[in-house]
Amino acid sequence: MSAALFDSNLWLALTFDKHPFHETARTVFRDCKSKSPAVFCRATEQSFLRLASTPALHATYESIGLNNHDVIGFLEDFHKLPHVIFADEAATSRNLWITLADRQTASSKVWMDGCLSRRLRHLCKSTLRYF
Repeated sequence: MSAALFDSNLWLALTFDKHPFHETARTVFRDCKSKSPAVFCRATEQSFLRLASTPALHATYESIGLNNHDVIGFLEDFHKLPHVIFADEAATSRNLWITLADRQTASSKVWMDGCLSRRLRHLCKSTLRYF
């Protein structure tokens, strides 16, 4: 089975009609099927929820007034689709994440990169695309 681990930015583009990449995200999302699903993991869910509930994004994408309950509703709606799955973590994945993110530099973006790399390694029993 192949799958596509979508970055939170792609989920945001799908959610907000006014996002500049909304149509591109819809095209990519339409290519996902139950045999080649779109994947959420805990990190992309958390990032999506945090960003989608940010008032600055609401103003940018003309979605003023959204609250956490609304944003959770978007997430739940995605999860109801037959071509969206959630990839849970193995109990041992924390050590791999720390290993991948351990640097002798202050590299704030490495935390999420390490987390997603960890997720990719656990999912690579199948063919996985990252968006």
